[in-house]
Amino acid sequence: MKTCLALMLAGLLFHLPAKAELKKVDKLKAAYIVNFTRFISWPDNQTMPLRLCIQDNPELSHFMTRLIASKNKKTNPLQVVSLSVATACDIAFLNKPAPEYRDIMTSTMVISDNRSVNIHQAVFTFFEQDNRLRFEVTLANARALDLSVSSELLKVATIR
Repeated sequence: MKTCLALMLAGLLFHLPAKAELKKVDKLKAAYIVNFTRFISWPDNQTMPLRLCIQDNPELSHFMTRLIASKNKKTNPLQVVSLSVATACDIAFLNKPAPEYRDIMTSTMVISDNRSVNIHQAVFTFFEQDNRLRFEVTLANARALDLSVSSELLKVATIR
């Protein structure tokens, strides 16, 4: 399963050029974020498309928009929005704490690549270990949002 997930992510990474050249690690994070949605069971009242808010990174937003457009739209479609103009977010990718957006993120699945983001909020947190991108899942935060994370995804994650 780990090999299958890695191959799927690698195929997505290098298929699309970015508007401005993103680092390989940022492309990998984008692929992970898009694929996380396939392994999450959302509440029955969840509206589609899911609004994915990106904090302060227009290049990543553009890359993710193209990545999503290249995928099958039937599986949890995503709409990329800049966090600075969002009125609501279903998913937010934060690279720094964002207390000014607290009002629009009350029921938001937070993904971060910065451990200084409120640990009580993030469901997924990226980190590097042995020169490899890894992620941890905070199950209590997922449960608080009424999200269920697939056991297949948990097999390749660090669980908190």
